[in-house]
Amino acid sequence: MINTLYIRKSTLLSVLLLLFSGNISVLNDRSATNIMLAAAFTPVYPSSQPSPTAPPTTRLNEYYGDYSPPVSSPKTRARRCQPTAGGGSTTISPAAIRMDGLLRMSNRNHGAHNDDDDDDYYDDFGEDFCSEYFDSWSDSVLSSDNLRASSSQQGYSLSASNTCGDGDCMSLEWNLSNLLTQDQSTDPKLIPLIDVCDAASKAMENDPSLESLQSMQYNGELADVVAPYRMFIRNYNQDIGHDGRFSVFTSNNEGATLQSDVVFSKANPLEYVRNVLSTSDFNKKKPNNYGKGETVVFVPGLHTLHEANGKNDGERTSTERVRYYSQVLDGLPMAQIHAGTFSDQKKDIVIEITRDTLFALQSFGLLVKETEEDRQERRRRSFKRGEKVRCRLNTKDLDIIRTVVSRANLAPFSIPGDGGEENPSSSTLKKTLLRLVDVAVKSTLAGSLSTDVEHTSRKMSPHLVLMANSASCSIVASALAEWKHHQIKGGESVEKMDQLLRDAVTVVTMGAVCETFVDGPAYIHVSMHDDSLASSWGPSKDREGGGKDAVYLNGISPYVCVSSEADRGRRKNKKHYGGLDENDAHNMDACAVQYLSLVRRINAISSFRNLYDVASQAPDQLDISASLFAINYQKLQKGQLEMPPHLDDELLPSMIRATGGDRWLFNPKVQLGEDGVDGDDSPLPSLDYAEGFLTNQLGYNIYDEIVKACG
Repeated sequence: MINTLYIRKSTLLSVLLLLFSGNISVLNDRSATNIMLAAAFTPVYPSSQPSPTAPPTTRLNEYYGDYSPPVSSPKTRARRCQPTAGGGSTTISPAAIRMDGLLRMSNRNHGAHNDDDDDDYYDDFGEDFCSEYFDSWSDSVLSSDNLRASSSQQGYSLSASNTCGDGDCMSLEWNLSNLLTQDQSTDPKLIPLIDVCDAASKAMENDPSLESLQSMQYNGELADVVAPYRMFIRNYNQDIGHDGRFSVFTSNNEGATLQSDVVFSKANPLEYVRNVLSTSDFNKKKPNNYGKGETVVFVPGLHTLHEANGKNDGERTSTERVRYYSQVLDGLPMAQIHAGTFSDQKKDIVIEITRDTLFALQSFGLLVKETEEDRQERRRRSFKRGEKVRCRLNTKDLDIIRTVVSRANLAPFSIPGDGGEENPSSSTLKKTLLRLVDVAVKSTLAGSLSTDVEHTSRKMSPHLVLMANSASCSIVASALAEWKHHQIKGGESVEKMDQLLRDAVTVVTMGAVCETFVDGPAYIHVSMHDDSLASSWGPSKDREGGGKDAVYLNGISPYVCVSSEADRGRRKNKKHYGGLDENDAHNMDACAVQYLSLVRRINAISSFRNLYDVASQAPDQLDISASLFAINYQKLQKGQLEMPPHLDDELLPSMIRATGGDRWLFNPKVQLGEDGVDGDDSPLPSLDYAEGFLTNQLGYNIYDEIVKACG
């Protein structure tokens, strides 16, 4: 897109006055002239065209396309991993200063910094980067030699250790709001976050209390169609080993997974996933064509274990959850690609990061601001510049950080690697999703080019449906964006890629915690209005980013909102600004999947692509005003979908009760009261009332079928 260039008249007038003023000393100064000219020709967007960038102090994407670092010596440029070719003076914007400082900081953390260079790389961050935290800590601590001496006398050591007391290392408490916010102006925050991921990986490798990742042969029963690939079906002693692998559904839920290479070696991978790797009981008492046109692949939310080993009492594995979703959705065949978690290892790990990384995290507002008491204690245990600081990192927080950095490959700057290895954004899960999208598009393209109708109907692959929950939607969105970016970079047109993705892929998000989805696929975004996470950091029809022509299905849950402040009061030492498992309006098991099932049942729709098509059609035009009706159906209408006015207050609570969703609440005592689901404080109806509401809407025997399937 080409933007019209507007010139600031006041600055241009100043340049013209300089040209005719005879001030030779100023004109001979090339740097001053360049700065004036650059300021004069900086793009300014008129009021009718909103600026695509943030305010000037953080307007980074304005400089991404033609960013040039400040001119410095070849020695300094080599340290920064920048070209050493000479060049003229360039304009240094605050954004460029911040970008250069962050990249230099990351290069230092990854071993590219020359310790003999005396340049003060803290200065590269610029004044706009230095927060109150940076000033109050670095200025007072680094200039105080007596504090360092006091620290050494008390025996505080930076030697590598996998455990530390409360007084020996700081606990990284994350500001979930700033961590999940997706804004190009804050993309450089990915650099220190990747440093945290690298440090966590090294810490777990060197932790003697943790076993190394081990793959174990699966010896349980297998279906005849899967048995020939037994050697590729494995169990793992760590859940992260299952990341990006296809779940194998067995009668005893042993938690085995199949290597994705086996799937992609098939002539028709999507058909193999649907027929072999989906929930096994989907075809019982169903029409022959039920679910046959789609391959639904589910990506579970974070912190969900694949095997029973290490899980808490009452916690379900990801395969058990998928079986439940399939039952609620009327026996829909569903496969699963697991999203690995580190939460099964230990609650906290001790990592070592440089103080530069720590300063960057705090300056971006990613960490909860310390109290003055904590700050004074940390000053007493100060360290020199560049040295490592031991920090305590929660493993669930590490899962969230990994989803955030999954989009690092799309950043408009290069992320330095660690020893030639790929950065943490290239997870096994995202690689599997990339290959799956590629297979779906190629299958759709091959079917559209075929001229033999009979051959096409026999060989054409089923349609791909990607369903994701909560923060895992960010990894799905990153995979789709990377695939499209790679194709466009290879010479394909944007319009062609958008059309291919629209024909080949349908994406269903459940309470998505991801603000940006690339245009192309057919999106169905399902969430609750009272879900604070999805409302704040998820797609919405009221703002851009949900994908072109996306469909939004929003209900209202029957639950009360649990305040983060109140929750932190009940759980001491919990300083998060919110969490992924606090409010039950964000609970897919106890709310969102029941809402989606109701929409499908009420409209007699059995496929997600059909659901998208019906919801995308323009609503019928009434020959009289809708205000004359006793009930305004158009207010709730989504395209041609029928959305009853009592969907939220009667049908949804009844569906939750019928499917047993109350068993999977995050906060059962808060939501149901002391007397449980049948108590006076419960927001859910009794079984008799639930049966009456559902029977009246869906017909006879439907309630009994739902209870029997989900019991």
